[in-house]
Amino acid sequence: MTRDAVSLIKADHRVLERLFEQVKQADPEQRARLVHEVEARLNAHSRAEEEHVYPALIAADPDERGEVHHGAEEHLEAEELLTKAKESTLNFSGKFQKFVDAVQHHIEEEETDLLPALRKAVSADELRRLGEQFDKARKQHLAEAGITAEVPAQGDKSGEPTKEELYEQAKAADIPGRSSMTKDQLAEAVRKA
Repeated sequence: MTRDAVSLIKADHRVLERLFEQVKQADPEQRARLVHEVEARLNAHSRAEEEHVYPALIAADPDERGEVHHGAEEHLEAEELLTKAKESTLNFSGKFQKFVDAVQHHIEEEETDLLPALRKAVSADELRRLGEQFDKARKQHLAEAGITAEVPAQGDKSGEPTKEELYEQAKAADIPGRSSMTKDQLAEAVRKA
């Protein structure tokens, strides 16, 4: 099932948040590998958003141009903070936490402002099309960075959408009665939509 751009972006955010926690708990050898993965996933996510999602939001709602520009600036800031953390031999933990705080701030703003604006500005079909473009670009950028293993980007370990994600998709498709549906009913309704 094709997922929409909003669901995919949020799922990527959750993967990054889990990686942040793993980095904080890792020994130095594991940490280097995990930081590389954080960097690759963050860059792939940011580039895919900037190539496909952000331009679509501006086209659909030009009033969001300032917020989109701010989001792109925050992507650059996060990259710079991660570079400083990687270069730090004495205070990696402090600098990495500063990077995490900046990314968490960006995620909060994106999930509070940009993604709802996108969901409002474009149709459910357009959200799915943007999801396909975002996912394809993200996977290409990950492959270029040598990250081939896909982490399940869903709340459940099988990689299947969670009930919450299905509900969000049903909401985007304006499926009536969605609030009283089971997970299986939501999946079926979304599939038919």
